[in-house]
Amino acid sequence: MLIYRALRDTTHPSIGLGRQILWALAIVFLYGVSDEIHQAFVPHRDASMFDLLADVIGGGTGIYLKHIITFKRGLDRD
Repeated sequence: MLIYRALRDTTHPSIGLGRQILWALAIVFLYGVSDEIHQAFVPHRDASMFDLLADVIGGGTGIYLKHIITFKRGLDRD
């Protein structure tokens, strides 16, 4: 949600909402991948595709909620 907010607040208005959402999801995905790689090297931890999926679903849910809150408050720029 914070990544999406940062992109909404800092990108040029000509960059569409869809691209901002895709970039936010891509960043969430890449961060999840880096976290799973890190966990693969930590003793007594393991990397899991299910954890990565949970990260992406959680990030997508946060982005969706931020989007809904923004539009309900009338704070959209589009």
